[in-house]
Amino acid sequence: RFKLLTLSRATRDLAKKKTNENDLMDILLCGKGDNDHFHKSSCIHGKCNKCAGYLQTLEKFYEDIPLKLIMIWNRWEKNPLDKNRKVIVTKSGNKNILLQEMVHEDIDKPVQGNTFMRHYHTASWQNRQFSNLKNDLPEGWTLQVMDFAKNRGVIYQQEIKAAFYTRQKITIHPIITYYRTEKGLVRDSLVIISEDCGHDYHAVQHYRYLVDEEIKAHMGNKPVNKVLFSDGCSAQYKSRGPFSDISLESDVRVDRNYFGSEHGKGDCDAETGIVNRATDRAIIGNHVVINNGEDMYNYCQRNLQLNETLSKRSFILVRARDICRMRPETEVKPLRNTRNIHQFINIEGRKYVAMTRNLSCFCKFYKLQNY
Repeated sequence: RFKLLTLSRATRDLAKKKTNENDLMDILLCGKGDNDHFHKSSCIHGKCNKCAGYLQTLEKFYEDIPLKLIMIWNRWEKNPLDKNRKVIVTKSGNKNILLQEMVHEDIDKPVQGNTFMRHYHTASWQNRQFSNLKNDLPEGWTLQVMDFAKNRGVIYQQEIKAAFYTRQKITIHPIITYYRTEKGLVRDSLVIISEDCGHDYHAVQHYRYLVDEEIKAHMGNKPVNKVLFSDGCSAQYKSRGPFSDISLESDVRVDRNYFGSEHGKGDCDAETGIVNRATDRAIIGNHVVINNGEDMYNYCQRNLQLNETLSKRSFILVRARDICRMRPETEVKPLRNTRNIHQFINIEGRKYVAMTRNLSCFCKFYKLQNY
């Protein structure tokens, strides 16, 4: 995106001022049909002969920019002093240098096993599947989205130095559930506040169990199909442990889905922001003193709980020793190429057996289980 902004400032043609990933896809790939939301599969996977030459396409598109013009742009690169960190590096050069770097380093070079085209298409597809299902959620189904927040440090309005350097941490993990009632689509947010700071699949399974019990009580009956969305963090959601947990829920159909890599921001981040901002304002205003997770839970229950017809929010407290991590039933052989899996469906009545897809699908045949 840094390079697109630089090219946008350099060109004088208003029609060529492209600034985001969608614009880049439209420049490089064959045009979409009038009723199509995505480009053709052959174009996305680099098998189309008509749109294979990305560098030539970009040079022709930006031919109005003079070659002698020196441009300045930024790029994220590994820190030469610390290979585990990335920093913004400022570069300069003419149009040819910029376009060659864009094609060879940003578009063609595989990142996490995918080219830019496949990476961005996966993210867009998964987001659209989530939105489509939420807008047309069948009765008796639940749609959940979940994510860990950054651990919250305990802060005080008037803080001594010792407290600053020995902050206690609190885990926040929202799980937002959508389900349909006679009144319409309900957004039911249950925010886990935990004194256990371990971010692993054992914690996720414990949180899911608590939330599912609450949702069952809110709905009045057990859901017939549970659809889950999250990011693809292997320690928490996408590895042999989480897959085992899904396959062991053999009494109900569970469909776990994953947003595209590095595109997992969503409703849970909004919930975390609401909770953190409200708590910070209360602490700064001397309205509350929070020393631990229980204090934060009590404050949120009193002040941030919602119980409206179509919008609900409540909180669940998890103690430090509530989570069981001695679960040998999840110690199974790992699956290969899990990065390419974006839909994992258990099979009712069959433990340790599941179906997988590279991309999620919630078409009418899926809803009728006719596949």
